[in-house]
Amino acid sequence: MNNKKFKTLFIHMPISWIFGTLVWGIFVKNSNINFITEHLSMLSIYYLGLSIYSQKNKN
Repeated sequence: MNNKKFKTLFIHMPISWIFGTLVWGIFVKNSNINFITEHLSMLSIYYLGLSIYSQKNKN
């Protein structure tokens, strides 16, 4: 898998997905704070795993 495809799959797609769900949560669910924090924690766990994976691939 080349670098551009990797970036599209693992970086830009989740950002747009999380951003879309956050915007939907803020405007449709009237800013339910539990909904927003849940998605932000999912995003941070995802990027933690992604950074560990990319560090292992470098070595």
